[in-house]
Amino acid sequence: MPTYTALTVGSLIRDLAQVLGYEVWDATAGSATGTTIVASNTLSIGATNNLVIGAWIYTTGGTGPNQERAIGANSVASGNVTFTLSTNGPSWTTTPDSTTTFIITRVRPTLLLRALQEAQRYQTQRL
Repeated sequence: MPTYTALTVGSLIRDLAQVLGYEVWDATAGSATGTTIVASNTLSIGATNNLVIGAWIYTTGGTGPNQERAIGANSVASGNVTFTLSTNGPSWTTTPDSTTTFIITRVRPTLLLRALQEAQRYQTQRL
């Protein structure tokens, strides 16, 4: 099976989610703690607090790539969106910083990756 970089994995997740009809938001971290991440760029989720509860964050580059976490809350203030990780899941293994890029989607990223791996495995067995 091919080996993918975090950026490639993020692109695969984004593309698969969009093909399946899910919205995907791209962001860059302005700051983070062990249980939050703040988007430094304006996202098109609007000014609605808690709009993406239950959605997923997947870090695609910079510090702490390839981490998937569920969103427990989000708040919007002064154009910044703060995402708080779900209390039912782990904190960041590596805390993101201002070099971290990430995507947000309502479909779990690792499920998309597993489906892709299974499709690749099936195709390989057929050859």
